[in-house]
Amino acid sequence: MIGHHGTHREFARSILASGFNRSHGEQWFGDGVYFFEDDPVEAKNWAIKIKGFGEAYTSVLRSTINSVNGNIIDLTKGKHWEAFLKIRKEIDENIDKSTFRNKIYGDGIALNFMCRQFFKRVGEPIDLIKAGLKHPGYDWADPITNIPRMQYQICVRNLTCIADIKVEEGF
Repeated sequence: MIGHHGTHREFARSILASGFNRSHGEQWFGDGVYFFEDDPVEAKNWAIKIKGFGEAYTSVLRSTINSVNGNIIDLTKGKHWEAFLKIRKEIDENIDKSTFRNKIYGDGIALNFMCRQFFKRVGEPIDLIKAGLKHPGYDWADPITNIPRMQYQICVRNLTCIADIKVEEGF
């Protein structure tokens, strides 16, 4: 699959020279490198509107993403979604909610936990997490359709899944 990563121009130069570094902490889908699935426009908009880099300072990197082990959590699939919800509810019931700044933090904790449990059981890491979401700050309601505009994001946990990193041009 193709992933697009929006970032500051200086960070893009560093990534091209040395590769990606995984994000840690309060993340949507846990620790990893985040991409929009085959959508350079969303990656650019995210870097400008959410990160605040400014259009003149934003670069979009295009990468090929291939699961190394076939170990994917795909939250667009019912089986994976149900497993995630079960863990997410348990965490919500058992953790002091004053430690949560928002739902995103709890989601990241749940997905990191799922990945650790998978590794303990199978002995291999989860390569990536895929999910569709309605990003806060966008108006998702449209009076003429029942179909929401979704973003499909990929959180790559196993950096060996990322190949062919280059600057996306002409979009």
